Amino acid sequence: MTQTRTITRQQRQRRYWPMNPVVRDRWIEHLLSGEYVQGTGHLRCLYIGMRNQHHQHEGVFDVLGVLCHSTDPDAWKVRRTPPCVYVAGVGSENRRTTYLPRSIMEDAMIAPEAMRKLAEMNDYGVVGAAGRCNFRYLAEWIGANL
Repeated sequence: MTQTRTITRQQRQRRYWPMNPVVRDRWIEHLLSGEYVQGTGHLRCLYIGMRNQHHQHEGVFDVLGVLCHSTDPDAWKVRRTPPCVYVAGVGSENRRTTYLPRSIMEDAMIAPEAMRKLAEMNDYGVVGAAGRCNFRYLAEWIGANL
């Protein structure tokens, strides 16, 4: 589904093209909910034998995994070995472990550059900061930049 966009003056000042506001707001709400444990390297990963039962059941998510989970929490295919695979439709471009499936990218209208930037901040942080960025920081960044 393609949507036409008109660019406002405020949007021209943003570095990234604005994403679907309904999806963005739901994503931010999920990031700030405290229901997700942050992980790195994969959309979602279940670790068998983790000490905390919640972590063992739900696993850990990166920032893009939270977007997938907030879109359709039942689309995960759990494998015997980590990571989980998110299945968002038919075709290999919709089965992913590290980046967003094409159908989610299209529905959210998120730019590939923004997706890469978020994955980088989730996994490595930002220059000049110690450690990776937490979900609260990432939610604020999404609200300000997307």
